[in-house]
Amino acid sequence: MNQSDEELENELAALVPTQPHEILAQRISEELEPSKIIASRPLIKLWPIVALASAACFLVTLKLLTPDSTSERAPKTLLANTIAGPDSFQAIKAEQHLLDAIDEGVVLTANDELVRRLRYEFIDTVTMVNQNDGSIFTVEIPREEILFVPVTLL
Repeated sequence: MNQSDEELENELAALVPTQPHEILAQRISEELEPSKIIASRPLIKLWPIVALASAACFLVTLKLLTPDSTSERAPKTLLANTIAGPDSFQAIKAEQHLLDAIDEGVVLTANDELVRRLRYEFIDTVTMVNQNDGSIFTVEIPREEILFVPVTLL
């Protein structure tokens, strides 16, 4: 601290708080009277409401996730002639397209072996034909292969 800071600290230490004004003291005493204290409202207990709401959400989720026996029968009886079954499709062409080959370098496995990590990214394309109506469609599936090639140090 320099000289001016020490002087300021001394002046602040020498100060004595004064009494509050009479009007302020009177207002504080009036507010603290027992007749002025307002009874607080009883708190609404929310835990029963939260428990009921979460139980209702659980039941709705359970109802949506469990299959309904009537809804399973409807597609089989009403749409059996319009939906092609899995036996009506035949794969006529399958291709693999290499998009990228990345050498990620030498890494150490959990067994303390040195291996080179190679990452290959493919797009597999399958062309299928529907035997019932002759429609053709193509499906593209992205695929990634990661190879670990052991490294030997000679």
